[in-house]
Amino acid sequence: DDVWLSLYGADDHTVLRSIRSETNSWAGAVPNSQNYIVGAVASGSASPYTLTIELAGQGQTPVQTQVQTPTATAGNTVHLAIDGVPQAAVLDVLQRNNAQADFFVTGEQAAQGGSELPNAAAGGNGVGIIAGPVAALTAEGRDTLFTDISAARQNLGESGAKCLRPPYAATDGYTRAAASELGFDVVLWDIDAGSTAADALVSQVFPGAVIHFADIGDGGQATAAALETLLPLLTQQGYSVQAACR
Repeated sequence: DDVWLSLYGADDHTVLRSIRSETNSWAGAVPNSQNYIVGAVASGSASPYTLTIELAGQGQTPVQTQVQTPTATAGNTVHLAIDGVPQAAVLDVLQRNNAQADFFVTGEQAAQGGSELPNAAAGGNGVGIIAGPVAALTAEGRDTLFTDISAARQNLGESGAKCLRPPYAATDGYTRAAASELGFDVVLWDIDAGSTAADALVSQVFPGAVIHFADIGDGGQATAAALETLLPLLTQQGYSVQAACR
């Protein structure tokens, strides 16, 4: 009873069994022909379980589909994950260096509105939300997690991307399942900029890396100053800085 099931459509995200129901089974007819994502989350840290899936159909002949080879992405692309509402100083540095970033805001910041988020999105930057996983520790908190994610998505409107970043890069199975049911990808980071010098950061970068800049409440001045040095160095190393959440 302490293993909960999540089941939803991969294409339209129709949820057949939500993780919120805190149940471990589902039976019925799927409404559409598509791939379905099945997840199981153990609420206890040491809960062993076996996931059993039984399928029954009409024995129709499988439809032959053409498999397309994914287009190769740029090998030297890196990403910036910046906490907080996009600040003019940061956006200016990004624009001058032909770079884009992903900005992550809390539900409260998303609700405040303003022109900063739409302007950042219009400039090719991504805008995601920060939520979980502490909220998943209690039943009330789990409901709050769903409510907060849904409200933030609504407040961001067309500016928002389907990306969710847990605070402190700490995540759990419930938060990942909740995000997936609501159509979000969980985004973490590989390198925390902190107070690390730009040349030291560059030495840690690899293709596809995500570099994180925290919001320290200074209006983005520290992040802008760090990017002034970091972005030209990344360009010299042949890296392209692009938003991942678009």
